[in-house]
Amino acid sequence: MKKISIITISYNEVKTIEKTILSCINQTYLNQEYIIIDGASNDGTTDIINKYNEKIDVFISEPDKGLYDAMNKGLSLSTGDYVIFINSGDSLFNKHTLSSIFEDVKTKESDFIYGNAVVKQHNSNDLNYKKARNHKYSWYGMFTNHQAMIYSLKIIKENNLSFDQHNYPISADYKFTIEFLSKASNIQYIDNWICLFNLDGVSSVNKKQGLAEANKIRKEILNYSSVKIWMIEKLITSSHFIAENLKPVYNLMRFQSLKVQ
Repeated sequence: MKKISIITISYNEVKTIEKTILSCINQTYLNQEYIIIDGASNDGTTDIINKYNEKIDVFISEPDKGLYDAMNKGLSLSTGDYVIFINSGDSLFNKHTLSSIFEDVKTKESDFIYGNAVVKQHNSNDLNYKKARNHKYSWYGMFTNHQAMIYSLKIIKENNLSFDQHNYPISADYKFTIEFLSKASNIQYIDNWICLFNLDGVSSVNKKQGLAEANKIRKEILNYSSVKIWMIEKLITSSHFIAENLKPVYNLMRFQSLKVQ
């Protein structure tokens, strides 16, 4: 039975951390370790975490340099065969999520496993069921949410992979995934709902910076030409325009919407 490390990153998440913790520690899959990296919260978050101390394998609360720095700390402390990030505010889809993944014969020798995500839209009670794109379209961007990606820890450590927050403060997860995929030989998609996460509003500044960082990744890691990068950028900005100005059309194309029970 493969061991999975679940890593949760938190900072002043007193309203959301308990839901995240419960979704992880109540999994029916037993061979797991649970790691929480907190950025020295001062709002009561750590008090809630300490309530579940017996169910948490590693808990660190100290200042860090941001999300990706904390994720790197989590990786360095992980001892599993696989690792998944379920950060504060997010949750695994249900208590059988990990069992359904690792009892599937298709995932037995996989280096990388990915599936579908359920998105709770910002300021909305709708749940949007978002199918993953094929990983072969990673040139476009993240093909599913990183909370629905499971990485082989062996490949991460053998290749010294980490999240490059210094050079990619918005898109370090995309760079990490692109680099990981170049080292993985057995990549498996499973048609399961893996996570539920809250989609907060993203500013236009962050979108612009994220696109610039992604273009840098396409140039320096994927070795794409300037023309190819320009074409991809136009495709992405067109998608952003539809999402922002023709939201019902975009949601119909990308999501299946169901009301929260």
